Amino acid sequence: MLNIELLQNGKKVLKERIESECTSTEVPINPRRVLRALENTMPENITVTLDTSWCRVGFIQQMDIHSIEENYMASGILPIGWSATASVGVALARPDRKILALTGDGGFLLNNNIVSSAVEHGLPIIWVVLNNG
Repeated sequence: MLNIELLQNGKKVLKERIESECTSTEVPINPRRVLRALENTMPENITVTLDTSWCRVGFIQQMDIHSIEENYMASGILPIGWSATASVGVALARPDRKILALTGDGGFLLNNNIVSSAVEHGLPIIWVVLNNG
């Protein structure tokens, strides 16, 4: 049986453990610091597409997910680069929403050509590319 309280407590402990990474001012910038900046600045009417790399793991660990309509993430066979292209589909399907595509540097490199399609159609997509190397 799923114990929600146990999960919530576990997430709280994890957030406390990673807090120093979220606020670190070291260079290069820690990807958790980027996620913290997103957490503090994302508007309420934004939908996030998440790549299957570390950015998805970091996002799930660090962010609070309030609605299934706010986030789209691939799983299963781990299609790296999914977020960059999925963001265009989500933007077309949800014209009332701003879209944030969170991807890794390798995933974005695989599908960076999608940016020209998004620009051509005037889609309100923001790409955030994390390099955790």
